[in-house]
Amino acid sequence: NALKAYENQDYPFEELVDKVNINRDMSRNPVFDTMFVLQNMQREEKSIQGLQLIPYVGKHKISKFDLTLIGIEEEGQISCMIEYATNLYKEETIKRMSEHFMQLIDAIIDDSHVKLSSLEIITSQEKTQILDVFNKTEIEYSNEKTIHQLFEEQVQRTPNQVAVVFEDQQLTYQELNERANQLARTLKAEGVRAEQLVAIMAERSLEMIIGILGVLKSGGAYVPIDPEYPEERIQYMLKDSKTQLLLLQHHLQDRIPFEGKLVNLNDEASYHKDGSNLESIVTSNQLAYVIYTSGSTGRPKGIMVEHLSIHNFIQAIINKIPIMEHVSILCMTTFSFDIFVLESLLPLVNGLKVVMADSKALTEGEAFNQLVNRHSVEVMQGTPSRIKLFMNQKEGIRALGKLKMLMIGGEAMPPGLYEQLRTYTDASIYNMYGPTETTVWSSIERVMKSQLSIGKPIANTRMYIMDDQLKLQPIGVRGELCIAGDGVTRGYLNRPDLTKEKFVENPFISGEKMYKTGDLARWLPDGSIEYLGRSDHQVKIRGYRIETGEVETALLEIELIQEAIIIAREDKDGLKQLCAYYVGDDSLTVEKLRSELSKELPNYMIPSYFVKLTQMPLTPNGKVDRKALLELEGNLQTGTEYEAPRTVVEVQLAEIWKEVLGLKQVGVKDNFFDIGGHSLKATALVSKVYKEMNVSISLREIFRFPTLQQMAGRITDMEQHIYVSIPSAEEREYYPVSSSQKRMYILNQLEGGEISYNITNVITVKGDLNCKRLEEAFRQLIQRHESLRTGFEMVNGKLMQRIETDIEFSIEYMKSSEQEVDNYVQRFVRAFNLQQAPLIRVGLIEIEPEHYLLLLDMHHIISDGVSMNIIMKEWVQLYEGEGLLPLRIGYKDYAVWQQKEIQSERMKKQETYWLDVFSKDIPLLDMPTDYV
Repeated sequence: NALKAYENQDYPFEELVDKVNINRDMSRNPVFDTMFVLQNMQREEKSIQGLQLIPYVGKHKISKFDLTLIGIEEEGQISCMIEYATNLYKEETIKRMSEHFMQLIDAIIDDSHVKLSSLEIITSQEKTQILDVFNKTEIEYSNEKTIHQLFEEQVQRTPNQVAVVFEDQQLTYQELNERANQLARTLKAEGVRAEQLVAIMAERSLEMIIGILGVLKSGGAYVPIDPEYPEERIQYMLKDSKTQLLLLQHHLQDRIPFEGKLVNLNDEASYHKDGSNLESIVTSNQLAYVIYTSGSTGRPKGIMVEHLSIHNFIQAIINKIPIMEHVSILCMTTFSFDIFVLESLLPLVNGLKVVMADSKALTEGEAFNQLVNRHSVEVMQGTPSRIKLFMNQKEGIRALGKLKMLMIGGEAMPPGLYEQLRTYTDASIYNMYGPTETTVWSSIERVMKSQLSIGKPIANTRMYIMDDQLKLQPIGVRGELCIAGDGVTRGYLNRPDLTKEKFVENPFISGEKMYKTGDLARWLPDGSIEYLGRSDHQVKIRGYRIETGEVETALLEIELIQEAIIIAREDKDGLKQLCAYYVGDDSLTVEKLRSELSKELPNYMIPSYFVKLTQMPLTPNGKVDRKALLELEGNLQTGTEYEAPRTVVEVQLAEIWKEVLGLKQVGVKDNFFDIGGHSLKATALVSKVYKEMNVSISLREIFRFPTLQQMAGRITDMEQHIYVSIPSAEEREYYPVSSSQKRMYILNQLEGGEISYNITNVITVKGDLNCKRLEEAFRQLIQRHESLRTGFEMVNGKLMQRIETDIEFSIEYMKSSEQEVDNYVQRFVRAFNLQQAPLIRVGLIEIEPEHYLLLLDMHHIISDGVSMNIIMKEWVQLYEGEGLLPLRIGYKDYAVWQQKEIQSERMKKQETYWLDVFSKDIPLLDMPTDYV
C-alpha cells in the first residue's frame, strides 16, 4: 500500500530495475509507465550494467511516461492535467478518461463512505451507447426450424447440385439427403429418441457428413470424436456422454472397446431402404450436438448446443459476410472442433458445395493447391497457425492467392499476418472470434489494416465488457468479455456447477443467460472490440482451446513428478506453444513424458517444451511465480545423451535446426519434435533446408525421419545434384546481381537520390567506449562481408556488382549537445551513390563523456533487417575481441547461383505461372503518395 511504499522510498530505482530482470524496451520507462505527481515530477533514470547499448528514441515532444496525472494543489483546490504519449493515446481517449475520473471523484464526494467496489466510472452516455447502439444486433429469422429441416428445404431447391466432395467421390444434395434419411431410419430403429447422444468417430469422408445429418434427422444429437484422440480420452467422452450408439467407419471398429451398439458407416446394412424425409421429432430448442473441449479439472467438458443457436449462427454469418456470392467452401477443420460447423452445416443449408480436404491437403502446400485448383475453391476458413503453415510453402502460397474469401479464427491473429497475406492474396480477409459456448463465432471483423480487432457482435448477439462485479466497463477500459443472445448454448453436460458459474443471468435483459468467456477485451470507439488475452490459464494453441490445468493434471499423474506448471509462450512468429515446467526425478526424459502424456491427451495438448526445475519460483505470497517462469530458459531435455554432429551434412543440418528451434545445441540423436518442433516449425525447416542446402525434403519426410541423424541420412541418400551446396563463384572483376538487387537498383534510380531505401540504426552508447576498437571492429566487418565492399554499375547494358579488395573507411565523428542531436542524426542519413563502395556509413556523436550515439546507415541493396542484426551482433563480438569463423560463401556467390537456378526446370514452371499472371492486365505499382 501507499504507506509501505513511502516507508521504503529510499531504495535506488536503478537497483530495482536490474533486480526485477524485466524485458527492456528503451523507448518506455522500466517497471512502470503511469505516473501520478502531486507536487513535482521525478526525473526518469535508466541504468544497465556495463556498456549500455540502447535503441535511440528521439526526444522531441515525447512524454516521459505513457500517462502522467499531474495534480497542482493551490488555493484550497487541486487542478489536474494529463500528460500522455500521443503514439499510444488519441486525444478523444484522454478526454473520455478525464470524464471517467471526474465521474469517480463526484461519486466519492457525494458519499465518502461508499464501497469502492460499488462505484461505476462509466458515464450514462457511454452506457446508452454500449447497450443501445453497439449491441443493436436484432434481425428476424425462422427460429422455429431445425438444422435438418433447413437442409431438406435446400434439397428441394437444388436436388441435383453437388453437395459434398471428397477425393474422387461426391454426392448431390438429393443423394446426400436420401443417404442420411436411410441412416436416420436405422438409428430410429435402434431406439434413438429426441436429444439422445450418438457418438460419431470417423475420419474425413462422405460418411462423416452422412453420419452427422443422419443423427440430426433421427432426432438425436451427435458427439464428434476424433479417431486420433488417445484411447483414454475417447473412453471418457463415451462414458460421460452415456452414449449407447457409436457410428464409425469399418477400419475403426477395433479402435476402442465399446459396450454399446456399433453402426458401421461403410456397411450397406446400416442404411434403410426408405430414403424419404422423416417427420422431425425435435424442435429448434433441442440439442443438435455436444462438443468436448479441454477442461481445467483434467477432464474434457461437453458443451451442449441447440438447433436454434446453430441456425442463428448461420443466418448471422450470411448477414455479415457475402459468403453466398461463392460456390464452394473448403472443409479442412477436424469435426471435433466447432468451427467445422461453418465448413459443413452452413454451406449445406445454403446450397454451397463442401470440398473436404484429405490428410495431405491439411499440411502439404502442393496437395492443398491441387485441391483448390481442381474444385475452384474460393472460400477457406483456417486458424492463423494453418495459414502460416501454407505461407511457408510455395504451392501453399499459390493456393492462398486463388482464394476470394479467407476467414481466420480459432486463436489470436498474430501481428503482421495481415500484411504478409496481402503480399500473396487479394482475398477478403475476416478475423473471427467466438467460444464454443456461444456457438462457433460471435463477432467478425473485415480486416482492412494491420491494427486488428475481433469486430462487432453478429446478429442477435450482445457483448458486454464487465468488471469483477459484473458492472459495465467504459469504452476503452479492459474487462471480461461476456456474451448473451441466441448463440449462447445450454451449458456443460453433467456439470451443473460449472454451468451455473459460467452461464449467469444477463443483468440487462431479464430472463436471458449470459456467458462469461474469461477473455479480456475492451470496446473501441467505433463499436468493435479489441481482444486482450485470457483472464485465466486457458489458451488456444493452433486453434485448439486448452485448459492448462488439464495438462498439468495429466503431468502430475506421472510417477516421480512432484510439481508441474503449463504456460503458453509465444515463438518468434507470435504463435503460442505450450511449455511444461516441472519438478521431478532426474530419470524422467522428454521422451518418457511425451509417451505418458500421449496416453491421456491428444497431440495438440502435449507441450512443445519441457523445462526441469529443482524448485518452482514463488511470489512473496507463496504462489507460483508464472512471470518468473517465463523468464527462465532452462534446459530442454531430450532423453538422449548428447552426441555431436560429425558429417558435413549433420553439421549443416544442426545449424539449421538450431536457428529454426531457437536452441544453442543440437545432437544427432535429438528428435525434432521432442525439442520444440511442431508442424509449423517443420514447414519452416523444409524451407530453410532448401534455401541453405538446396535440398527439396518434404514435410512428410520430416515426420518420417525426425532425428537429426535420420534426417541427415535421408538427405545423403538423395541424388548428389539435388543437394550440392551453393558453390563459390570463380574470382572475376564483375559479378551478376541477384533479382532483388536488380529490383532495388531500379527503385533507387526511380527515387533519384532519395533515402527511402536507406536502412538506419541508431544506438545510444553509455560507458567507456574505446573509439579505436570501435572503428577497427567495423573495418574487420567490412573486410569480412563482401557486400559491404560492393558497388554497382552498368556494364554493356547489364547491371553488375563489383567487389573492392581494399576500401577506405572511417567513422564520422561529431560532437553535439543533447538538444541538437536529432538534427545531427537527420543530416547523417543521406543518399548513397550506388557505384561507390562502401554502401555503409558509420557515425559517432559524442554528446558528453561516456554518452554517445552510434549511427549505422546502409543501403537496402546490400542489406536488410536480418543483415543489420548480423552486422550489429558481429560488431559486438569483434569489439570484444572475439574471433569469428570464416564465411564459406558471400552474397555474390548466391547471386551467381541464382542466375543459373533461374534456368532450371523448377524455375521454368514458376516462369510459366508469372507469364500467365501478366498475360492479363498488368497491375500497377501501388506507390504510396501524400496527395491524389
